[in-house]
Amino acid sequence: MYNCPVATVSESTFENNHAQSVFTDLRSRVSGGGLSVTIYDPNNSSVMKKTINYIIQNCTFFNNNANSTVPAAGTHSILEGGHVNGRGGGVAFYLVHPSVVVIKVVGCNFISNSVPAYGGGLYVFSPVLVTEEDFTIADNHFEGNVAMFGGGMSVGANFQQTNEIGHLDKNVFTESVTISQNIFIRNRAKSGGAMFLGPGM
Repeated sequence: MYNCPVATVSESTFENNHAQSVFTDLRSRVSGGGLSVTIYDPNNSSVMKKTINYIIQNCTFFNNNANSTVPAAGTHSILEGGHVNGRGGGVAFYLVHPSVVVIKVVGCNFISNSVPAYGGGLYVFSPVLVTEEDFTIADNHFEGNVAMFGGGMSVGANFQQTNEIGHLDKNVFTESVTISQNIFIRNRAKSGGAMFLGPGM
C-alpha cells in the first residue's frame, strides 16, 4: 500500500511471501514480506491532511521474508525519496507524514517471519516529527521470527523534541505507544530478541 490514508486489513492470512526488492519508481518505499505500507507526504499536502489510520486485526503472517539483496538507502535518502529494504518480515510501516498517524495491530499472529535488519515480525517507523502519533500493538502472538534488531518487532519514532532553550517542547505533538498483552516466544535477534524500541532505524 502506498499513500493510502485509511485502511483496515482483517481476518486474512499472509503465508510464504517474499519481498525481493522495492518499487524505485515510487518515492520512499519500504520492503515488507507480507504487507508493506508507506506513507510519503513530507509536506502534508491537502490530499493527505486527514488522519492516517491503519488497522491490522486478526491476521496471520507466516513464513514471510524481506531478505532483499538490493542496496538500501539511509534515513536521509528515504526522506528524499529513496527506499529501504530488509525491514518487516511480516508487516512493515514507514511513515513520512507530519500530521496525525494512528496504527493499530491487534490480535494477529506473526510466526517464522525473517529479515536481515529490523523487525522480524513487525516493523513500524516514523522518521519525522508529527502532530500526533498513536501506535497500539496488542494481543498479538510473535513466535520464531528472526532479525538483526527486534526479532519479534521493531518500533521507532522521533520522540519529543526540545525547544530553543533545551526544555521539552510539549506543544510539538502527542506521542503514544501502547504495547499490551502480546506473547513473544523464541524470537531471535542480535539485539532485542522479542522487541527493539529506538528513535532511528
